[in-house]
Amino acid sequence: LIHGLNANNHDNFDNLTAMIKQRHPGTITFATPLYSNLSSIIRLTKQVEDIGVEFMNFCKSHPQGVNLIGHSQGALIARAILQYFPDHNVHNFISIAGPQAGQYGTELLKKHLNWDLPKEIVYRIAYNEVGQHICSVANFWKDPRRNIQDLYYKEVKFLPEINNEVNHSKVDDFKKGIVKLNRLVLLGSQNDTVIDPWQSAHFEFYDENENVVPLKNQRIYKDDLFGLRTLDERGALITHSVSGVEHVVWVFDPALVDQYIIPYLD
Repeated sequence: LIHGLNANNHDNFDNLTAMIKQRHPGTITFATPLYSNLSSIIRLTKQVEDIGVEFMNFCKSHPQGVNLIGHSQGALIARAILQYFPDHNVHNFISIAGPQAGQYGTELLKKHLNWDLPKEIVYRIAYNEVGQHICSVANFWKDPRRNIQDLYYKEVKFLPEINNEVNHSKVDDFKKGIVKLNRLVLLGSQNDTVIDPWQSAHFEFYDENENVVPLKNQRIYKDDLFGLRTLDERGALITHSVSGVEHVVWVFDPALVDQYIIPYLD
């Protein structure tokens, strides 16, 4: 289990771990203690590499296979670990309220970083070498305006790469790590006030006019850049939209855990 921004393995997952053990007896759980609280703002490539090494050791200790759960920023880190370490033995990956397609809303910045900025100027801080090096949110901040897109693809060093939207040396590995999953489960809610748009949890995102583009109309799906279409065509891409669920509630509400997490641990 991988926690989100400004969170830790205990606050985020003690309750969830207890529910999993009660409802799915015999399950061995591990929630990473790495990059907790304020250290979770460190650039995502570093977090992925370090948590990934820890995770692969866990995989080797459980050769029968494991399941992976990530919440919020931790869901994005978890997805990237699958891609950075394509020899994993993950069966099911459950992405809970994760900004998988990016973030273009400042509530996350206000809530976790105490930054009260208009979203239209965040790129000035995020889209440069310093911003990319020191701030995790900058690594998945996606300004959809047409005149900013070239800068996004030039400067952002994480999200365009794991989406295989730019050329790099690990394109094949990044796709291999996703298509080998048995199931990719995406959980999101229109009442999520942190992830913006909330549909980013389902790999959907704004066009230049801030209209949300359905997944199947996006290049990452149509060109199957990292395997989403492959998963979908074999029935392995599962999306749940649940009304009334705030960002952090997913990992605390027993009814949600029973319906949307426990069934995918088999």
